[in-house]
Amino acid sequence: MVNQEGKRQVLFGKHAGYAGMIDGLHGLGQRLLALGYNSPFIHMGQAHVYPNLECVHTKLRHVADIIEDQGLPDAFAPMLFTFTGSGNVTQGARAIFDDLPHDNVTVDELPFIAKDRYNERYRRRLLALQVGAQDYVERIDGGPYSREEYREHPERYRSVFATKIAPYTSMLVNGIYWESKYPRLMTAKDLAHIQRQRELKTRMLAIADISCDIGGSLEFMSHASTIDSPFFYVDAVNGLEHKDIEKPGVQINSIDNLPTELPFEASKHFGDSLYPYAKAL
Repeated sequence: MVNQEGKRQVLFGKHAGYAGMIDGLHGLGQRLLALGYNSPFIHMGQAHVYPNLECVHTKLRHVADIIEDQGLPDAFAPMLFTFTGSGNVTQGARAIFDDLPHDNVTVDELPFIAKDRYNERYRRRLLALQVGAQDYVERIDGGPYSREEYREHPERYRSVFATKIAPYTSMLVNGIYWESKYPRLMTAKDLAHIQRQRELKTRMLAIADISCDIGGSLEFMSHASTIDSPFFYVDAVNGLEHKDIEKPGVQINSIDNLPTELPFEASKHFGDSLYPYAKAL
């Protein structure tokens, strides 16, 4: 169902973002615990265990208090959450994340933050980086980025996400729309290169792939996971995919029906969006 401009009018992007971010925080807490580290995220449940979003925000405030009072694991600070895109999916994910104590940063700041990683501030604040194509692609010939050209001639561009952003990222929240004509955000080879580096063992811990494009912007995202079994792990160095939370690999959450974890709000939103059109019929 679209309007005169061709824009969809009944959609669940924000609700997917809400649930994907909640599940991502839950998974990160479980993963850190399996690696031997307690963290404030261990207190987060999966989205479907909460009766409504109000209860989620209450829990997030509790987690925020723990971050500020007890801090984050030293070995993983600074903890950078990288958000791709700016549409409904990413807006929903940010609506959840923004309840937590954080500072917004830019791509240019990342090398300096890494050098200052032992700053006490990073033990009690998360970092948020929101990026668009202008941040993670570059022209192959070295020329300046052009949004119009990138859309019309994406073959002239390549992704630099794996070198500019991923080596600093703790958790990637992927909300971009992708088509095969565009360069991938990351390839399996890119992930393997990061995972081989001992100094990056605390980076790229988890991915909430809310967009859930199988074999898409993230080449190594092979399938949609489920609410009952939300996480799997990719060890790109050894070309392995597994579900053992204690073994090497980036944790991936790629549930393709995320709004069903928030049935009350999602159903109300759907009804409110559809009703004017149904009434007109």
